Amino acid sequence: MVSSLGFVKETQAQLEVETGLTLEEYVNDILLGSGIQASNITYQGGTNQLGYLTGGDDVFSISSGLVLSCDVAENLECPTDFLACDGCLGTGFSDPDLLDIANSVPGMIGESFSVSSVNDGCVLEKTLKIITEQVLEAGP
Repeated sequence: MVSSLGFVKETQAQLEVETGLTLEEYVNDILLGSGIQASNITYQGGTNQLGYLTGGDDVFSISSGLVLSCDVAENLECPTDFLACDGCLGTGFSDPDLLDIANSVPGMIGESFSVSSVNDGCVLEKTLKIITEQVLEAGP
């Protein structure tokens, strides 16, 4: 008589956020990938608000991507020991469009308060150029 006993260990990918890359690396290598090149890249925010997410399958609907956070990007999973956001802009951040959106919320939820500021935002802007070696022909 032969008996077999097997153990199955379920493994989960660990969520990680890498920081310290250049703006060009975040945009061209992580956000866009091959075939698209960005230029005129500008960023408003703290350098620790940007990050490269990997292992996100079990937490988010994507496995990897660019993180733009209103906090330290590495605090994405709400750790017990939060990192301080020394580079965050705090009340130094201003975006009138975002403030308008924030002020539209109270009426949607049956409240009457107003929002006077939006804090710790970050903005990444770029110009895109599609690079291809294919010649596209118009149809008949």
